[in-house]
Amino acid sequence: MFRYANHGRFALSLLFALYLLDIGACAMCLWDFVRFEYQTLGLPQDRFGLSAEQRLRWAEATEHYLQRGDNMVELGSLRFFDGTTAFSQRERAHLWDTHRLLVRAHLIFYIGTALITLGGTLAAIKRARRLFWSVLKIGSCMACCIIAVLALSLLLDFRILFNAFHTLFFKSSSWIFYDTDTLLRLFPLRFWRDAFLCYFAIILAFGSAVSLVSRKLSGGTHFENEASCK
Repeated sequence: MFRYANHGRFALSLLFALYLLDIGACAMCLWDFVRFEYQTLGLPQDRFGLSAEQRLRWAEATEHYLQRGDNMVELGSLRFFDGTTAFSQRERAHLWDTHRLLVRAHLIFYIGTALITLGGTLAAIKRARRLFWSVLKIGSCMACCIIAVLALSLLLDFRILFNAFHTLFFKSSSWIFYDTDTLLRLFPLRFWRDAFLCYFAIILAFGSAVSLVSRKLSGGTHFENEASCK
């Protein structure tokens, strides 16, 4: 019986670890990272003529479309000052795919939060609070370990991590663009490297906090079925 209980605890902990990874993505959406990157960290100059102010304005407009998802058709009518189309059909398709990915991430956050709240309530009623906090403790440690491995891969070769991420979440080569394409001009590889680093920092900070709190609380009470398992 212990074996099945441990397998169940491991599965729940892994789900919570994935939930923490999703929280990091949602937190990046709430944070105005685009303006932070442009004004604080800085990006290399655009080789094709856009000033830093113009790039920031276009980047924030693109972020607005990504998060809201409304008026995506208008992206096709947006033009630069010289009259050229801002986004190609391929770029607009990728932005729409990214928007749908963000919608799923927020949906996972809402469902996960509801399930954790329900689980915590049931754990309190069933006197299984130690089990509940143990799952959160193990899950947060799992999330931190996953982030540590990803951070190491970033330091070794960010392009490998970047390509693996897009291969996992996007179809075929829909995310590959030329240097002259607007998306790469607004969001070069340096931007995404910094975004990944900030994402890792958020997960490590939140995961460490959850781990410390749950480590303290998991030892406070015994869950009801412990005696019967023995």
